[in-house]
Order: sequence, then C-alpha cells, then structure tokens
Amino acid sequence: MGFFSGLPLLLTSATLGTWLADVGINKTTIGLFALVGIPYSLKFLWASFLDTNIKLRLLEKMGRRRIWILIFQILICLNIFIMAHIDPIINTMQMAIFAITLAFFSASQDIAIDAWRIEINEEKELGLGAALYVTGYRIALLAAGAGALVIADIYSWKLSFIILSCIYPLGIILVLSIKIKDKSSNTKVIEKSLKNIIAERVLKPFYDFIIKKNWILILVFIACFKWGDALLGVLSQPFMLEIGFSKSEIAAISKVYGLGATLIGLFVGGYFISKYGIILALWITAFLQLFSNLVFILLALKGYDLYILMLTISIENLSGGMGTAAFIAYLSSLCNVQFSAFQYALLSSFMSFSRTWLASPAGWIIDNLNWNEYFNFFGIYLIQNSSWIGFFIVTALFSIPAIILLYFIQDKKR
Repeated sequence: MGFFSGLPLLLTSATLGTWLADVGINKTTIGLFALVGIPYSLKFLWASFLDTNIKLRLLEKMGRRRIWILIFQILICLNIFIMAHIDPIINTMQMAIFAITLAFFSASQDIAIDAWRIEINEEKELGLGAALYVTGYRIALLAAGAGALVIADIYSWKLSFIILSCIYPLGIILVLSIKIKDKSSNTKVIEKSLKNIIAERVLKPFYDFIIKKNWILILVFIACFKWGDALLGVLSQPFMLEIGFSKSEIAAISKVYGLGATLIGLFVGGYFISKYGIILALWITAFLQLFSNLVFILLALKGYDLYILMLTISIENLSGGMGTAAFIAYLSSLCNVQFSAFQYALLSSFMSFSRTWLASPAGWIIDNLNWNEYFNFFGIYLIQNSSWIGFFIVTALFSIPAIILLYFIQDKKR
C-alpha cells in the first residue's frame, strides 16, 4: 500500500515539472505548479471526515477504511489517465486543475491507508508495518521518477502517464483480495464518536499542542526546515535538462543512484540520532542541507559532466536523507501519544507547506532577477548559467531561517 500511496506525490511535483520544462514551459510557471501540492498541506482538515462510515450495501462488510481506499484509488487512476491526454502547452490551466485534484485524491488516500495500517497491525507489528510501508513508498518514487523519465525519453510523456495509471488496478485488486477487515464495523461506536468529533479529535489534540513552549516558533521552524531543499527540488531536474542531460541519464543518476544515497543518508541519520540525540542531528543536517544546495554551483559551472552530476546527487541525497531522518524523529517527539494521529497530521501538513507555498517562487527567482548584473557588481564575471548559480545561492540562503529558529526552539533536555 505504501507503493500506491507514494506514486502520485512525484507525479504532481518533480516529474510533472520535468514534463513542463521538456515542452518549453517557462520557469515561473513551473515554479507556480508547486502549489498543486496544497492538499498535502491541508489534509488534516478533512481527516476526521474519513472516520465516518459509508452506507454502500456491496461494500459495507469490508469496513470504511478499505472503501475509502478503493474510492480514491479509482479516482487517482482516472485522474492520471486524463492528465496523460492533456497538452500542457495548449491547456496549461487544465493540467494544473487535474494536478490539484490528483494531489487531493492522493492526500485523502494517504489518510485512509495510514489509519488502516495502524488498525490492522497488532502493537508489536507497527514498527515492521511502518518500515514496509516506507519501503513501498520509496519504490513508488523510483517508478514515478526514473520509470516515468525513461518511458518519456524513449516514447512520450503521454505513454508514460498512461502506463503509471494502469498500475492502479493492481492496487484495487490487492485491496479487494485481502481478507483482513479493519476494526471499524461497530456502527454504535462510530456514531457515538461522531457526536464529539470536533471536540475530541480536533480541538483537544490542538489545545494539547499549543500549550507547548514556543509552539508558534516550532510550527514556523517545521515549515522552514526544508525550505531551501523545496526550492531546489522544483527546478533541479529542469536545470539538468537545460545543461544537456537526457531524461534517461537523469533517471539513472538522480533517481536510481540517488535513491541509494538517500537510503544511506536515512540510515546514517537514524544512527546519529540514537547516538547523539535529535537536536544535535537537526543542527548538523540543517548546515549539510545548506551546503548541498551550494554544490549544484559546481555542476552549473562545469556543465554536462556525468561524474560531477553523480557527486552532486551523492551529497544532496545523503544530506537530504539525514535531514529527513532527523526531521521525522523531531516531529514524532512533539506528538502526545494520546493524540498522535491528529497532531502528526497537523505537523506533517506544515512540513508540506515549504514544498507547496514556499517553493512556488522558484521559477520567478531565475526568470526575473538579473544575476549577471549582480555578479558583475562584485567583480565576478560568469559566462554560462549565471541565473542558475544565483538561484542555487538563494536556495542555500533560504536554509538560514530554520537554523536561526532552531536556536530558539531547541529543548536542551532532549
């Protein structure tokens, strides 16, 4: 289920951005397409609604979790198939609308899958269940990233999205064939909980969080921690295309090889956290993420060079993996175990904020700022890719607010 949860995420972000760049859409528009991920930032608003039961005679015995998963998988399948037939040059707005609806269906499916996974696993199985879920999720990112790029490079973007949409019937068959029912068939319990759903599942967990010291600064920090990375992520693949790398080369190095570097980073980050604690890990990874953005300057100066690309991706994905491990551990440490579902949904929504709202100006930064003029003012004369070099410097600078906020919110006991 982790695979089917992760597949749409990349289709609405990096992969879609690469498609737009490949057909000549300007960078400002590509940057604005980051806003299609807004539903991931707001999913906590309708999470409680998915706790209600659906009165469908044919599906009633399956439990509400699987019913919701089936509904959203069907909608995701149709949505991706429709996007495959849209020409982004002629119908850019139509593509944006369907990208937003895909993100909404995907975020809603995530809510249902997470709830079902927690319900059907025994307490001793939760850790392994989560690990397997994340593994499937990462494999999906590889399919929607490297897989989509390779198919598009050999054939077309249309066929690439059609093939990805055809994967979803397998998920529907999987959900229908599983014999385990979720623990949601007691209608009386559901009806009773609905009477107090706002107070018990929204207001009480939210109040429990806001009584924390510096809670506002904590939320701002969460939104800013991946800001620099998010800005870079919107246009990193269009940058690689522009300086001469093929879609297959980007898929092989940035996605396949990059996945290995990310997994190593996650492992190293997890080990470092267990050894030295969450706060120190956040400090170190915050600076590493800043440095990794600056490494792209080397690639911009050198141009097309597979070895420099591998070096750049290695540093960027290793630091990104370590940062993700530290960040998720920090978010988990903020949650009260009594209200972990709502609170983690709330915090992860703020985490998605940088990937959507804060990353949307990425294309404008390149298109509208005269970087040659700025560099010349300081006596630096660049021949090629000056706009990209300036962009990478800016993305690194946007990592600084999180470092400043970390000083004020750090819990010295942790």
